[in-house]
Amino acid sequence: MIFGTVEKWGDDGHALKGKGTGIEDAIKAGFDTFDTAPVYLNEKEVGNDLEGIFQVQSKLDYFKWGYENVIEEFEKSSEHLSITTYLIHWPVLPLKELKETWRAFEHLKNEGQVEKIGVCNFTIKHLHKLLDICETPPDINQFELNIFCQNDELVNECNRHNIEVQSYSSICRGNPPSLPGETSISSGVMLDWLLSKGVNPIVRSTKINRLQEMIKLESGLTERSLDHYKEYDRQFRRCPDPNTMGDW
Repeated sequence: MIFGTVEKWGDDGHALKGKGTGIEDAIKAGFDTFDTAPVYLNEKEVGNDLEGIFQVQSKLDYFKWGYENVIEEFEKSSEHLSITTYLIHWPVLPLKELKETWRAFEHLKNEGQVEKIGVCNFTIKHLHKLLDICETPPDINQFELNIFCQNDELVNECNRHNIEVQSYSSICRGNPPSLPGETSISSGVMLDWLLSKGVNPIVRSTKINRLQEMIKLESGLTERSLDHYKEYDRQFRRCPDPNTMGDW
């Protein structure tokens, strides 16, 4: 399980500065993997709060594609962070830039500067385009995924290619859609659903007891339960739909 460091979200969906990263409590609760990005406006603060050996993932800024830009942006982020995983944040780059952009990611991994490389918000279409041109396939695909936005086909395709699935908005940012005729669904069930599907959830809370409960969760849903929760899928998104991006 991964601790998300975004402090708060604006009405437009962009990250905003808050009162702190929350990392101190997350470490106390037992988290050892942390997620950030330049657009979260907190790489420096995250680096300052992480004392010790942890897994840290950050991302390439949205519009900094191309080999030289990747290396330059990685070095900028590395001034604050000991990055172990580096990801393309959104598939907004032109297809003609994909090969050289990914070649830089491969270089970072081959030179031992990071342990893992990957992507965020890549659909099946985006993944296939990348797999067609890469020498080193992505280790990770991070995308919006929860019991109300299930993305089964994409999860299955990642599994087929041994790509780790990471979910953000894992519990709908604590504000899931209403279910007519249903009682509310707990965050524990939502996380259990993800874990039972082999997904690595990104989570966040400002309450240490909640973090302790989350980190101790283990997958426990049966196939029958998973089948039951299929009816909860609303393709409900809090972030833009990646299917509308990357005219590839």
